[in-house]
Amino acid sequence: MTSTSDWHFLFIDNGGGKAIMERSDSPLEAGNILCVPPATTCHLSLAPGASAVLICIDEIVFRTRVLDVLPGNQDRTSSFWRTYYTARILPHSTGTENRLLRLQTGSELASLARHLGKGGDPAIAGTALVILMGSLKRQPVAPSKETVSRSEAITNSNIVIEFRVLIEAHFTRHLKIGQYAEMLCVTPKTLLRACHAMTGRKAVSLIHDRIVLEATRHLRYSSRSISDIAYSLGFDDVCYFSRFIKQQAGHSPSELRRRN
Repeated sequence: MTSTSDWHFLFIDNGGGKAIMERSDSPLEAGNILCVPPATTCHLSLAPGASAVLICIDEIVFRTRVLDVLPGNQDRTSSFWRTYYTARILPHSTGTENRLLRLQTGSELASLARHLGKGGDPAIAGTALVILMGSLKRQPVAPSKETVSRSEAITNSNIVIEFRVLIEAHFTRHLKIGQYAEMLCVTPKTLLRACHAMTGRKAVSLIHDRIVLEATRHLRYSSRSISDIAYSLGFDDVCYFSRFIKQQAGHSPSELRRRN
């Protein structure tokens, strides 16, 4: 499952499986929600007989029209926003005691999903997410070790979200952090601090992730040559491209292609 500009939400209504996120296996069970944000690759394997309902929604629509009505996400200082672009598994109706809720949710989502598809109605997708997220099991959140004011958290959240939008538009141009900061009307230091506060990672790592995602997609799902892929992603030197992919993904382009 590879997400580009869309969020993907997969509700496991029966059976289980596993999802490989950030190079580690995470088990899935009936009643889980697998959330895959834009510019993220998640390898999914469902057990025989398992079933699931997939809801896709455009990132801009999700952020501007859906998030505000989902329970618990209005507070931009919450843990949700600190991990906004992280693939995750959420508990919804796991366990035998929640079987009826799981069946009811799966049935409602399946009915809505029949009206969706590529370019589906955002209003229908939004309705499906409200149904899906409205009765989530709440998990206690460990207090952050960093003291961040509400206004600063809101600012950081907005900066990182807009930074992600810019990355999507310009990642093949290999812009410097300073150039992104200029487009965001902030200083490079502010951008770096916001990325670390919201994602725990460096700003340049987010750019590299997007390049690797696109390279991996072409290597696994197209017959384009490695040199053609390298040039299309803004690399003038194919050898440097191979070293970059090896360093970032842990495998060379040839190895990634063979792993398809």
